Amino acid sequence: MAGLDFGNMNWDSLEKNLGTNVTSKDKKNYNDERIWKLGRDENDNGGAIIRLLPDPSGTPFIQRYNHAFQSFDNVNKKKRWYINISPETIGETCPVSELWSALYNIGTEEGKKEAKKFGRKIKFMCNIKVIKDPSNPQNEGKIFLWEFGTKLKDKFMAALQPSESEIAMGEEPKELFNPLTGCNVKLKIAKVAGYLNYDATEIMPASSLYRDGEEAKADIIENAHKLSEFMKPEAFETYEELKSKMKYVLEMYQPEFVDPVQFKNVVSTVMGANMVTNTESVQTPVQETPQFSEPVQETPEPVQTPVQETPEPVQTPVQEQSVQTSTHTSDDSLSFLDDL
Repeated sequence: MAGLDFGNMNWDSLEKNLGTNVTSKDKKNYNDERIWKLGRDENDNGGAIIRLLPDPSGTPFIQRYNHAFQSFDNVNKKKRWYINISPETIGETCPVSELWSALYNIGTEEGKKEAKKFGRKIKFMCNIKVIKDPSNPQNEGKIFLWEFGTKLKDKFMAALQPSESEIAMGEEPKELFNPLTGCNVKLKIAKVAGYLNYDATEIMPASSLYRDGEEAKADIIENAHKLSEFMKPEAFETYEELKSKMKYVLEMYQPEFVDPVQFKNVVSTVMGANMVTNTESVQTPVQETPQFSEPVQETPEPVQTPVQETPEPVQTPVQEQSVQTSTHTSDDSLSFLDDL
């Protein structure tokens, strides 16, 4: 965005008037209207055009870990779900990762398979402006938060930072997060072999969303969401809160690969000696295809590249790994924010 004059923009005064904050109550709201979701038809096909935007501080996106698993309550005939962001995102201990480690450390193939059900998955979050949304046209022209997975992140990074061989073939870096010289993203989703798939998503030619830099900055400052708020400790539930939710689900959990008695012993070690599970009764298997009345945010998309598929050696627990809490590109597409 070289050559644009941002000197007359009162960035600081605008930022002080944002008033946006994420509280501990917000993290329990699965109907968060700030988060945009791609609409899908009865066949799970859908499409939209969006523009990736930086947040008011210039951060393009953040990375967070989450866990999702379920059990079935035979008495009330309903599922119990654990779906939560992992505190490992900010380097804190996560009780689900402790269970994953304990199951994996059994040292058998059965233990590894059972552990995989409790593995953490990666989600990314950024600000977007909705350009075209056929399913929900009322969203068009508005800025939302958006969560996406590893495959889309890799597609975006490939556009931001093409390989040497691609550059040799004439490919140029695309400033995806630049509101004036960036590119729109044509999102396409379809169900392929039982999984939601974004492979047909396209990066469109460069275009400008705004008349000039002042208009771009004003819109981002006034309407984009600070991603740092989602990385603060108060945005995460405490270890004990997560353990309580985990206990509620595990009480009815029936292991698929590990011997029920062995699973109960592992859970008791992680959760405490007074933990009681329902592993003695196996008449009703865990349902593998959840159907929610809640929005898609509460239903994790299947991850085609499993997280923790190649774990550390048995003696090294997951929580000792360093956690990347914020991802910045080396691209200069955000240079217009760096000097402010």
